[in-house]
Amino acid sequence: LTGTNVPKQHGFPLVFACQTEATGWYASQVKDGVIGFSTARTSFVNQMVFQDQLKYPRFCMCFEQKLLMGDDYRSAGLVTLGGYNPNIL
Repeated sequence: LTGTNVPKQHGFPLVFACQTEATGWYASQVKDGVIGFSTARTSFVNQMVFQDQLKYPRFCMCFEQKLLMGDDYRSAGLVTLGGYNPNIL
C-alpha cells in the first residue's frame, strides 16, 4: 500500500513471533502460515480488540471450499475478524 495513508489510518502495534524450526506433525505439513487464534491476551484477535480495532473478540474461518472456475477447480478460504457474515457462512 505504498503511497497511501492506509497504514497510518488503520495500523496498530502488534506483538508477534516468527517460528524458525518445526518438528513432529508441524514439520511434515504444508507450510502456508499459522496465526495465533486463542483466548490469550496476546492473541492476534485480542490485541486488535484491546486497541479498539475490533468491537468483539470473535473470528470465523472456513479453510477450504472447492470452487469450479472455468474448467478448473480452485480452493478458496475465508477469515473474518470481529464477527461473521451469516450470508457467507
